[in-house]
Amino acid sequence: MGKAERQGYTYWENAEKAGVVGTDILWSDDEVYRDCTIGQIRKTIGSAFPIDLAVAFTLGSIGRNDGLTVKDMVNEHTRRATLLMSGKVGYGMLPAPEEEDCGHDKISATQYSFPRLDIDALPIIKFISTRHTLKEQFSNATIHDSGEIFFKDVPEEVLALTSFRTNDVEYMEDPNNPYYLLGMDVFTPLREYLIECGFTTMSLNEHGEHYVCNSREMLSHHTLGECAWADDNEKNCSYHNPQLQEDWWMIQADNNSLHTIWFTGKDCVVESGWNATQFNNTKNPRIQEMYSGKHSWNKKCEVPKDKVLRFNTLARNMINLQDDKEVMKQIRKALARMKNWAGRDLLNYDLNGRNKRGNHTLYTWSNWTWLENIHTLAKYTNSKNRAVGDRVCTKCYAAGHVDEKGNGTCLSTCNEGWMYEKFNVQRYFGHEIAKFRWIPIMGNGEDIDHESPTHGRTVKSPHVFCFETWPRLDSIFRTQQEATLSRKLMTGSINRMNGMRINSDWDEATNSRLAVTEGDMEEGGLGFSLVIPIDTRWVTLPAEIHPEEFSTAYDLYMGALCGSPDFFDEFKEYLIEHFWVYNAKKSAYDTKVRIVAPKIISAPEEEEEEAIEVTIDEQ
Repeated sequence: MGKAERQGYTYWENAEKAGVVGTDILWSDDEVYRDCTIGQIRKTIGSAFPIDLAVAFTLGSIGRNDGLTVKDMVNEHTRRATLLMSGKVGYGMLPAPEEEDCGHDKISATQYSFPRLDIDALPIIKFISTRHTLKEQFSNATIHDSGEIFFKDVPEEVLALTSFRTNDVEYMEDPNNPYYLLGMDVFTPLREYLIECGFTTMSLNEHGEHYVCNSREMLSHHTLGECAWADDNEKNCSYHNPQLQEDWWMIQADNNSLHTIWFTGKDCVVESGWNATQFNNTKNPRIQEMYSGKHSWNKKCEVPKDKVLRFNTLARNMINLQDDKEVMKQIRKALARMKNWAGRDLLNYDLNGRNKRGNHTLYTWSNWTWLENIHTLAKYTNSKNRAVGDRVCTKCYAAGHVDEKGNGTCLSTCNEGWMYEKFNVQRYFGHEIAKFRWIPIMGNGEDIDHESPTHGRTVKSPHVFCFETWPRLDSIFRTQQEATLSRKLMTGSINRMNGMRINSDWDEATNSRLAVTEGDMEEGGLGFSLVIPIDTRWVTLPAEIHPEEFSTAYDLYMGALCGSPDFFDEFKEYLIEHFWVYNAKKSAYDTKVRIVAPKIISAPEEEEEEAIEVTIDEQ
């Protein structure tokens, strides 16, 4: 069972069709604020009586700073909602009163058709089909296996008797028995034609009176007659092909009053969805008679279109005849319900110096917390209207590389700059609200050089080189070439100083132990590893910063590794605290490196020289 509702509840989109709620607000022209205001109220209220939706919309429309009295809330929306609260206006599917019919062959009857015959059963008449008719068989000459052609050039008189329609079957003892019907006088031409075709045998029932049904019945369906517009795609007949429309309607009774569609009271609790088709589900017995069908979801509407009134067509005139006192009465009931809406008070009150609520009380909608969230998120939007994916760096900008808007562009041959990113994306009632920031191209961007063999691959994260012995030997090199040269120099120095490996092999050519090689150094822990950021977003800049006027991401990376204290004072707020040491041999991250500002070593104080007093002899 779905969520319980009460008869007469409606949903926001349906209320909007009736003019009970609007699509615009008074307190702001901004479409984000408009959609969020309406969306939040809609979400908070859910399904409710029309007047509840109208009051909630009215209060939300004026914003959080202005209040309204009950009298102030009397407007087009609450007036329309009051009309709906009468219970005489309902929502559902009904035939539109404006639709026209063709005026031809307007009947309501049952169409009967004889089933198809089994020609292989000759001379016995045997009806065998529950889908295909004898008329179809007569209209298409049938060729027997023997080559004989049956039912060629069937007389029109006979063809007409294969199908008939009537509502008067009381004179027929067995109207669904094709064998019985074939024996009736009216079908004599059909029976005689079948005899001519060789079908001469039919068995009698146990009384010897009528022919028995061989478990086959007449094919039948309800018909409204033949439409004169059947072949006209531009016209639709409201009688032969009634098209029901979903809208707000009223149904006129025989005495010109209006039928009540839904009722209020303690016994009027219904399941969720009941109010989506109020006419189908109504407890009004007179309207129930106008629907046929076993289930509520497939009932056939038989409400005459001349009794159907479209609410929106007549609403204006009905409002003019309306007493505003009744509108205010319904508004007060709605306010009372909102005071404890699912355990929440949806209203704020200003008693205007009175001790209790009354005609002077000002009401406002209480739920405006979402507005602060929108303000918080919106302020992060980039004022320069950067596009997500924009690549910028000061180096390329200084070299004259700009886009069509004059913004700096970081070339794929550089990749040291920044890329514009959207994050913390949230959706508020059809609007995407997000934060923006600048992140390093290195580690995040893709190679955009179409001539590059790496095109489409992710740009590598910034890195420097170190030895595998990290952190015991925590020296770093900007390039692999520098690290390689250092290792070569170290190897040469060992050999010059007669250093050697323990248990090294004997070289007969030199009559000595083998000298230390660079390969020995590599195997001994001087293979190369990489020092890279622990996260691809190891540094970020706020959206409002102009990267054309800021250090490159790569410069900040190198500054984090070897920059001055002044560097950390200026840029630490943008950096994370840890990098990784990546061991290529192991294809793994081995060690976490903490990045901190360097300690300042104070210069030794200089000793003050003792002053020597010099006396000048003026003589």
